[in-house]
Amino acid sequence: MRIFLVLIVLTAMLAGCGSNPSPESPSGVFRRYVEASQKQDVATMKSLLSKSSLELIEKTVAPQKMTVDDVLRQESMVKIAKIPETRSERIEGETATIEVKNETTGQFDVVYPFVRENGAWKLARDKYIEQMLKKP
Repeated sequence: MRIFLVLIVLTAMLAGCGSNPSPESPSGVFRRYVEASQKQDVATMKSLLSKSSLELIEKTVAPQKMTVDDVLRQESMVKIAKIPETRSERIEGETATIEVKNETTGQFDVVYPFVRENGAWKLARDKYIEQMLKKP
């Protein structure tokens, strides 16, 4: 249940404005994910998440008789005024990170991880959740 709440809170934190990165870059994938969420486009949201992220969501919500689609549908109900501002895209081999501005704090204190799968960047929400759960 804690992971499910982290997923919802994470979505709620995403507010701000950003530039127009390449849609294939990690920043572009992040932007496309937020845009898909705003349009309640669950299929696109799923296509931009890493395989391990989808597996984690599925495993986490199965006891509640929910599906990945149910979680993403609920997530997309959290309306975001603007696409969050991002900076400091770092690519290291098959992994990458971007910093996302947290509108609550005004700081770039959210670091989002990505992995490359079959040549395409995917949001690694499972890795983000692991980082969040390790914080004191």
